[in-house]
Amino acid sequence: MIFGLSRKNFDFCIGSFVVLFSLFATLMFFFNAPLSTPDEEGHFGKAYALTQGQILPHAKKISATKKKSYGFELPKNLSTLLNFYKEFYYSEKAEEAKYRYIDMLKVNYDSKELSFFDTATISFYHPVLFLPTSLGIFVGKFFTSSILTQYYVARLFNTLFYFFFCLLSLFLFPSLKGKWILMVLMLNPMALFLATSTHTDAVINAVAFLFFSFILRMRSSKKVSNPEILLAGILLIISFLMKQTGLFLGFLFFLIPNAKFSVKRKLIWGAGILLTALGLYLLWDLQMPKMDIRYQDFTQPSLQTQFVMEQPILFLKNIFQNFILGKKILSITNSFLYYIPWYWQILYFLLLLFTVLYSGGDKLYFLFIDKIVLLITALSFTFFTFLALYITYNPVGRMDDIAGIQGRYFIAISPVFAFLLNSRKQILKISEKQVRNIFVPTLSLILIMSIYTMINYYGVLK
Repeated sequence: MIFGLSRKNFDFCIGSFVVLFSLFATLMFFFNAPLSTPDEEGHFGKAYALTQGQILPHAKKISATKKKSYGFELPKNLSTLLNFYKEFYYSEKAEEAKYRYIDMLKVNYDSKELSFFDTATISFYHPVLFLPTSLGIFVGKFFTSSILTQYYVARLFNTLFYFFFCLLSLFLFPSLKGKWILMVLMLNPMALFLATSTHTDAVINAVAFLFFSFILRMRSSKKVSNPEILLAGILLIISFLMKQTGLFLGFLFFLIPNAKFSVKRKLIWGAGILLTALGLYLLWDLQMPKMDIRYQDFTQPSLQTQFVMEQPILFLKNIFQNFILGKKILSITNSFLYYIPWYWQILYFLLLLFTVLYSGGDKLYFLFIDKIVLLITALSFTFFTFLALYITYNPVGRMDDIAGIQGRYFIAISPVFAFLLNSRKQILKISEKQVRNIFVPTLSLILIMSIYTMINYYGVLK
């Protein structure tokens, strides 16, 4: 038994997760065309470069219009393939390109002749994000020279990483009723879509789910040991290295009562975790070019930062008008749920609300001060996600939109938002058997719809 984990933690909810994930992740794994997730060619390209020992990107002037591009030296045919995907897959000739592209994937690749591949801003992502996929590619190279096979082995490693981290999160979660909420979020169609690809968002989401569960596990335990805090701190540091908004998950430490984790210990551990996270991040970041160079294709972050500091009201007005009152919020919900039709999206959120209303009334309930902590965590994560994308991907002073905002960025913080609605009393008073009979068929229908959508837009059967 580790940190209170034992066989008795296994329940019908976890069994349902194993069955549903095994079924629908397998279907997505095979129906989802290669490199179909956003920017996946860059993620796979960098993961492949890491297996060749290329950790730091290098610059190359590849056109008269761009000062420098950043990327890696890849096998020439692989670089050609990835460039082909970038140029044509979403073009007007996408249908024609898709099938030529699938044929190209069947070719074996000679690793001796190398060619530069521009991985753009993905060049600057921390290597820890790519560990599962790079390990998969590395293992795949032992068995075959086919890049298609290596790609699917990398997919498999990414999928298994997400699965085992989510499974451990459910095992650790202290509330049987609350596990249903977590499972709805883990089996989000977009989360599964990312998990069954080589996209690094799957790693970000898996670590965030585990960190959230572990914090609540410590909150409900009789005492909190230093090894447990150390493990939680490591997860938080990894979250921060992967995506800097992950640092705001650290507010969740304040959910642990002072009687178990004193203010003094929180300050000492908090300072240690923060300094370690910042130190490790700077070790990486200082080796990268300046922000204005990294995002030269989109904007000048230095000028955009100056604009926000001088006129913060205009930035807030942009968010309020376009995303709170405007229609841009629909693009977030669409990309949060893999673009399934709106009525299926409504059904998903109703199912999530159903599990929240059912989950109240057990030992997990949050006091008012706990809700404040959850709210601060959720709002700070969300605000700085908007701010980061506004500064790095939008023209200076833009007011009609914030380019780059996608719902998938909020999957990692979704448990915090969901448990904000958790009640001290069970509002929906039904039996667990009734929950099973509603939950499993409903979520199955939603996932079937997402696979149908995948086949229509990306799938190999189209």
